[in-house]
Amino acid sequence: AAAWVPAPAQAHEGHDGEPLSLEGFTDEAVLTSGLSEPIDMAFLPDGRMLILQKGGQIRIGNPATVPMTTEPYMTITDLDNTAERGLIAITIDPDFAATGHFYLYYHPQSTGTGRLSRFTHTEGTGGTASRASLATESVVWQDTTGYTSCCHYGGGLDVGPDGNLWLTIGDQFDGERAGDLTDPSGSIIRVEPDGDVPPDNPFADGANGVHPYIWAHGLRNPFRPSWDVETNRILIGEVGGNDIPQSWEDVHLARYDDAYRGLNYRWPGCEGPHPYTDFPSCSPAEGDEGEPVFAYQHDDAGNANGSLTGGFVYRGSQFPAARNGVYFYGDYTRHQIRYLTFDHDGTTVTGDFDFKPSGQLAGPATTVVSLKEGTDGALLPIGTVVAAADGIALGVEVDGAPYVAMDAAAVLLWDRVLSPAEHAAVVASLQDAYLG
Repeated sequence: AAAWVPAPAQAHEGHDGEPLSLEGFTDEAVLTSGLSEPIDMAFLPDGRMLILQKGGQIRIGNPATVPMTTEPYMTITDLDNTAERGLIAITIDPDFAATGHFYLYYHPQSTGTGRLSRFTHTEGTGGTASRASLATESVVWQDTTGYTSCCHYGGGLDVGPDGNLWLTIGDQFDGERAGDLTDPSGSIIRVEPDGDVPPDNPFADGANGVHPYIWAHGLRNPFRPSWDVETNRILIGEVGGNDIPQSWEDVHLARYDDAYRGLNYRWPGCEGPHPYTDFPSCSPAEGDEGEPVFAYQHDDAGNANGSLTGGFVYRGSQFPAARNGVYFYGDYTRHQIRYLTFDHDGTTVTGDFDFKPSGQLAGPATTVVSLKEGTDGALLPIGTVVAAADGIALGVEVDGAPYVAMDAAAVLLWDRVLSPAEHAAVVASLQDAYLG
């Protein structure tokens, strides 16, 4: 199917159909202090949250209690946290209840190459007292290319319908590497949880030096992939180039089937949709699997930038049924959370709609770096700010009550978008916490 592209004059308005109503939704500021450079999160089966900080620390909290408190869970000590490197992504083993396994993508200082590792949770006395130990680390996959630039390390991590780990990594600011099959940069990496090469990977034999873990390649900086297992789709947010206004932000699609094995998304030769007017040497036909399913240009509606943060397909039960199957995504520079609607087979985008400007979320953080669905069906974005000073007043309004001053020195906003059914409980909780 061809890519869906917003009309320039309507880039910030829902169109091509009616947007879904936001009436009755409310926001809950789950945590607005106590963290530094939050970058990603994951949920344990019982709803507890593991929060990644780019500098290496993981904290554990329970968002069922608001305001949420967190405790140190584990810290990656061998870490290069320069520029866009650091502790980047996390996913939980589908069989976590039996194994206690979770997986991290990070950048060790000692090896100078990115790493995907498995760790093991220790329940202990439970709650926020649970911990994990560095001694349980088992390296699953190691990049074969050293750190050669500041930026474009991706990434994102999820478990696919095949039970394998799917990792996206960037081109390290060198687009030619995305087309080099001997270099894993700019690729989708697929690896078995024990580190073996899946035998049906397209280059599993590693012939002629080709990297055997590559599933697909030709990506620039794929920031946040997410599997929708129900439809056998992995949707990948692709951060666009720096040549304004020619650059495009893309959402790419991959599947676990033969049509996508070894697929080349063709960066740096291609970006944006057919007919590729900004990339005249780009040759794929309209509807080619490598074409993005959704794209928007950096100069649309007067904007001069963009940085798409991939989100997830909503499959929870808390939101109204009409939102089942929509894809939430964010934009780091445009300070927004939006959603896409799809046709019945999940291949063609039918609309792009505003959900919530991230600048309207409670707290100082407005740049979205991660979006996840909670175990209770709530939407939780991570936002971050470059810096914030002690003593900034943060307003929390509870059904018309006065604003309450809070410490906003930290750099995180977690904002859980609630259905009308939960509103009364949230109000009571916030009144107890902040108004006495």
